[in-house]
Order: sequence, then structure tokens, then C-alpha cells
Amino acid sequence: MKLVIGPTILWLALCTTLAHAENPPSYLGQWGSYGTGPGQFNYPTDMAVDAQGNIYVCDYGSHRTQKFDAQGNFLTAWGDNLHGMISITIGASGDIFVTDQANHQVRRFSPDGTLRLVWGSRGHDPGQFDTPAGIAACPDGRIYVVDQYNQRVQVFDENGTYLFHWGSIGLFAAPRCIALAPGGNVYVSQRDEILVFDHNGAYLFRWGARGVGMGYLHEPDGIAVDAAGNVLVADTGNAKIQKFTAAGTFLTQWGTPGTGNGELNRPWGITVALDGTILVTDQSNHRIQRFGYAPTPALATSWGRLKHGYRGEAGDK
Repeated sequence: MKLVIGPTILWLALCTTLAHAENPPSYLGQWGSYGTGPGQFNYPTDMAVDAQGNIYVCDYGSHRTQKFDAQGNFLTAWGDNLHGMISITIGASGDIFVTDQANHQVRRFSPDGTLRLVWGSRGHDPGQFDTPAGIAACPDGRIYVVDQYNQRVQVFDENGTYLFHWGSIGLFAAPRCIALAPGGNVYVSQRDEILVFDHNGAYLFRWGARGVGMGYLHEPDGIAVDAAGNVLVADTGNAKIQKFTAAGTFLTQWGTPGTGNGELNRPWGITVALDGTILVTDQSNHRIQRFGYAPTPALATSWGRLKHGYRGEAGDK
């Protein structure tokens, strides 16, 4: 009898063999608590960082976007009937683009929150959406939008002009979030896997399988790509962050369920700050946590001051 080993089994074996190829980053600090005041959150989802290091957060349950400086100090907030705001990105122009699930639209704002453009409506034609989810911007000005229940990714320019799309039932199964790598690859999360495409939508490969161990995924949401091209995945259902190479080889993981420092409760969004530290929206703990490999005394001091501004965040000392 001949034993046949499929590619999924080989991938899982490789992940297990290379597990803990590097140490996880350390917990550096946090901000936020449950509420609707400045700097508080009500189930935050996605984040984006602009060229000045400012951090924009989709405060999903409060129907608004909040803007913070690089240290997490509150700057401003705005909302414009954003009852389904779920994902956010910064375009090449510096403007902010947000997917509005409830209205099946994309909205473009200036950095101070002025509404500049709205496009989209519910439907299946090019330029229409059925529950837009993740959004990502390319340096060439293209905007990639996950059109979740139309099982596709649509691509536009910054003025909302439809360019092209790809996807179908079978390839996608309610895709969620999206990230673009500097080399041009496009990463899309869905169910228990990550799909990889080139920048024009040609399918390349995928990785992932349902489970709780190293390299396994359970309902992943946010994706980010670091300066080295490694892929960071918010493994939402497993309450942890996992890090992979660009080819999907497992590198490390961190986070356990809970409310303490470095613990997570449905991590949703993930992004890399200008200083290389990793920001995570800890959704059901209503806070942002920061992780990194080399914290500096100046950064640690900033987090200490934030505690008093946000009424004593969970576990901050």
C-alpha cells in the first residue's frame, strides 16, 4: 500500500519543525478602556498609521474614527453615520479610507476628518459591494477592498474609479482582511487560512488549517507586513498573534486569552508603527496593546503618563 502525503500535511510538518524559530516580542504598553469618551473604545477593529506616525483606530461600537499620536495620546475623533465602520487604511495621498459595512460603501476623509468622497452601494456589479470588509492602499494610489459576501477583491483608484476585481465562490469563502507587501504580494485572511495573490490578483498559494497549535489558525482577521516582509496575523479565534515568513512558514506567536498585560480577547486589527513596534486592537478588552523587541526608556515613560489620561488601563503599572 502506497502512502501519499499531501501538501497540507507537509506544510503542517514544516511549521511544527520550525516552530519558535525566533522569540516573540515583549509587551510594551497599552491604552484605552471601555467607553465612549476620548481615548476610550467600544470594540475597536482596525488601525492604520500615517507618514507622521499618527494612529487611526476604527472604534466600531462607537461609530467613529479616533486619531492618536505615535505615543497613543488622543488627538481627535470623527464620525459620519459610520454604523458599520470596520477597516481603515492610509492612501498614497495621505487621506484616510474606511469601509462602511452598514451602508456598503467606502469613505474617504482628510487627516483631520473632513469627508471628501463616498462611493459604493449594495449590489453585485463592479463598484458595488455586499458588506465591504478589509481595505488596503498601494503606494501607486490603488485601493484594494475585500467585498466579503460577493467573494471578491475590488480595486479602485483614490477617486473611487473602479479598475478591476478578482475572486469567486470556491476561491474565497467570506474573506475578511487584506494587506499588501512591499514586493507586491497581496495577503487575504478568511476562515482558517491566508491566501496570497500578486498585485494584479493572480492566485499564488495559501497556508493555514483550523486548530490551536503553532501555525494553525481560527478565524483570523487583521494582517500586517513588517519591514522584513514577514506576515503578522491576528489569530482572532485563538486570542493570539502569529508571525510567518512571506512564504507562510511559522516563526513565532504570542498572546493568551485574558485581560492582563499582553493577554488578548479577540485581537482584530494589527499594524506596524514607524518605530517598528507592533500595535494590536484587543477588541473585547477595548484597548490597544503595543509589542516590540527593543523598548526604549523614552517609550516606556510615555506609556506611564498615558495611564492617568485614560483612567487606569487594565493591567498597566
